[in-house]
Amino acid sequence: MAALWWQDVQRLQLSALEGWEAVLDKLEKELSADNGARNTGKWAVLLRQASEASLMLRRGMRLADSREQDARRSGIPEKELLAEIHDAGWHSRVRAAVEKSSRLSRRIREQMDSVSSELARFSASQSRQTRRSVLHAPQPSHIDLQV
Repeated sequence: MAALWWQDVQRLQLSALEGWEAVLDKLEKELSADNGARNTGKWAVLLRQASEASLMLRRGMRLADSREQDARRSGIPEKELLAEIHDAGWHSRVRAAVEKSSRLSRRIREQMDSVSSELARFSASQSRQTRRSVLHAPQPSHIDLQV
């Protein structure tokens, strides 16, 4: 009986986690493959996708908390409830994804600092119009880490 109330939550959380992991893998691959090209447009898109995937994961966690409270109120024994909802593998994957997200955020900040330095050197030697077009290119800001 208890497995049925938890299956849809598990599916939602697993799907959200897989989506987040996939986006983080793409971002890591993009950062590794850039070799100085610094495609900030792609970074911005991938960061936005990572934030959206992180948001989906948080929604799944809120749903899980809500379902767990409902289950406790409905009288499911504590031992059975904990056996059903505890998944050490899932929790370790979330921790690994959070660490990877933090590491990638740090790498992007470092890359963007480098880009800013290069732009400053470049803008000192360029016309006002050229500087304006370069400085208004889309730039990523961060990966949402609230999990």
